[in-house]
Amino acid sequence: MNMPLEAAYSTGRQSTLQHVVAMEVPRLVRDYGDVRLSIYRAKTCTRAAWESPALRALVAEARESYRTLYGQHVPIFDHYDQKAWIYVAIATYESRGSTFEEALTLRFVPAAGMPLLNDDLNFYRLLGSPERELADSIGGVRGAASGVELLRGAYSQSRMGSLRPRSDSGRSLTGNRHVGLSWCLMLDCFLDDSARSGRPCQLLTAQTTEQLRVLGTRVPMSPAAEALGLAPGSIKLNRRDSHVREICYGTPTYFLNLGHVGALLSRLIAEGRLSAAALRAAVAPGTRLERALARPSASSFTRLDSLFDARGPIEGSTLSGDELRELADREVDDGPVLRLTDLERLEVELEDLRRSAYGKASASFIQWVSHR
Repeated sequence: MNMPLEAAYSTGRQSTLQHVVAMEVPRLVRDYGDVRLSIYRAKTCTRAAWESPALRALVAEARESYRTLYGQHVPIFDHYDQKAWIYVAIATYESRGSTFEEALTLRFVPAAGMPLLNDDLNFYRLLGSPERELADSIGGVRGAASGVELLRGAYSQSRMGSLRPRSDSGRSLTGNRHVGLSWCLMLDCFLDDSARSGRPCQLLTAQTTEQLRVLGTRVPMSPAAEALGLAPGSIKLNRRDSHVREICYGTPTYFLNLGHVGALLSRLIAEGRLSAAALRAAVAPGTRLERALARPSASSFTRLDSLFDARGPIEGSTLSGDELRELADREVDDGPVLRLTDLERLEVELEDLRRSAYGKASASFIQWVSHR
């Protein structure tokens, strides 16, 4: 049962992903027109052990796509997995005369339990004088006596990974077609499981970039500052924390606003403080420097960490990595935005999102880019 997924695809059997998990019992199965969605619970938050080696292997394979965004230095599993609810959705459908399958994985990490909090609450700070812990601030606004009380019902969504559509004969499609439905059903399962466990979700957070797009439907998660009635921009990544700083500048194409990055690097080139050779090393092969700076993206700046994570002087330049990071602290906004929603609002809007996902599933997919 712990068959490598590529080996499973090479067997020529129908429903190859289903073959990998043939001995597992789905948490939920739903048919929507010509697509069948099977949701598997790979892990509960009450046990550190996984439900099975097969499901753990499937999650690991899907999380490889996560590494394409954040880099190979990001571990497939981290310390938050031990206390997380983790799910896998497999969509099976017919297209172009073949049976295709695609998979999506997602986890929900409670703030309660060890390790304490989760990345959403650990990564951000609330600006002000004096600055406050984000958990305490959210708790106070939402009527909780403290951040400790809030922890009982707060969860973060993270580690979304996917397997692209593949057929039993090895054919592939360019994009996942049923991410919207898969996300909705995994969220349904999580809300039910957390309630049954005695640890119901009351507040859900996620870090998302400005490219967030869910099938043309508004996501029922507002920017945290807006949801809490705070001034725009008052909740920021805590880049002063050494751990958060290392991650942010080690993965700048996600954690930094790339438009601001392009403007900063263009100015430094014009001033002669940054060398063209150093910048060229950060750009994808075959991409012109002018184009990369004018339209900065993760695909054009494939090695941006070579600049922002540099230790010591930057090649051929008059500034060091530390000096570049200090400039970015002042001039470059965050890439992702912390979003949140409470359970009451989520339940009201989830059905509308599900209907929209089904209606557009044959032509669209979501880009929900959460961190970690």
